[in-house]
Amino acid sequence: TKNIKRIGGNLEIGNNPSLNDISPFISLSFIQKALLIYKNNLDNYLQFPILKNAGSTIFFSKNIGSAESLDLSRIKNDDPHLGLAGNYLYKIKADFIIEGNTNLKVLHAPDSLLEISQELYIRNNLILTKLNGFRALKRVGYHLVITKSAIKTLTNFESLEMIGRSVSIDENLNIKKIDFSKVKGEIGIIGNGSNGEGIFIQRNPMLTTLKLPDVDRINGYLKITGNSSLNVIKGLNRAFVIEEWLVIESKDLIEDLSWLNNLQDIESDNLGIARNRSLSSCSIHEICSILNNGLTTNSARINNNNGCCNTEESVLEDCNYTCCTKSAPIYVQSCNNLVLQSKAGDCFRVAIDKNGNLKTIPISCPK
Repeated sequence: TKNIKRIGGNLEIGNNPSLNDISPFISLSFIQKALLIYKNNLDNYLQFPILKNAGSTIFFSKNIGSAESLDLSRIKNDDPHLGLAGNYLYKIKADFIIEGNTNLKVLHAPDSLLEISQELYIRNNLILTKLNGFRALKRVGYHLVITKSAIKTLTNFESLEMIGRSVSIDENLNIKKIDFSKVKGEIGIIGNGSNGEGIFIQRNPMLTTLKLPDVDRINGYLKITGNSSLNVIKGLNRAFVIEEWLVIESKDLIEDLSWLNNLQDIESDNLGIARNRSLSSCSIHEICSILNNGLTTNSARINNNNGCCNTEESVLEDCNYTCCTKSAPIYVQSCNNLVLQSKAGDCFRVAIDKNGNLKTIPISCPK
């Protein structure tokens, strides 16, 4: 098999619990369809140094053994129709899946890869600490999922322009930083409106910094939940729309929602903001619009936050400049308001009129 250079269908090596060596395929340069390596006891992953084509799928799954590094960066492709010659694996026609490999610590994905037509899954590689590659990737047709790894920083995908259905970064126990801010293209639509699609950043307990991509539209959810160390959220720097739900639940450290100031519309009017114990102000334009329209708590679920974001009622007061938590008998500054309580017990909000003069507006005293 050392002289095999071309396979017209799949290369499938699987369900071999004693197989620890696949080096006989070292001369392989072309696979018409799928590269499938799964459930083997590998000491080393074959690096395919001259493989120029792996057409439909790259799939490495549930390989045990001592193999720690998988290098797919040398896979290249020639395509005269695209003007690419010699140095590109430009497209995977179906899926790129790396999952459940017991001892995998380092993954080198192709930097030349431009498109994955369907799924990109990197999941259940519990000791995977380093992810390289994907720097030129422009399009993922379905889902981009990175879950249950030991990756500490995720700064790949800087050329992304289109994600068909969802981005999910979930249950990565060591990840501290997720950065999509270097995206060179303009990501347009994420998701197609089906249930469970959108952007999901969930259950990453060490995550402190999240830099979201600039998008025009999220056809589904924007869901940030269960990231107990998260205290910096940036990105979303141009006007955008969410079709389904906005859900924020990250416990202690998020203090405001100013990073959502460019949100123009939640088309379903569905939002859930709960159990953010440092979040004291939620009065961004779109949330105020939903509450001022008198929608019920079936669509707006705000509870167990802090200050003027504690309930739907307190957020609505904040939107109308009448919410303030009582912290002093004379002056109280909270929720962007300055409230004066007179000796007689009456309360007034201090404001500046259009001519720049101070004025006081009678309000209900904080309870």
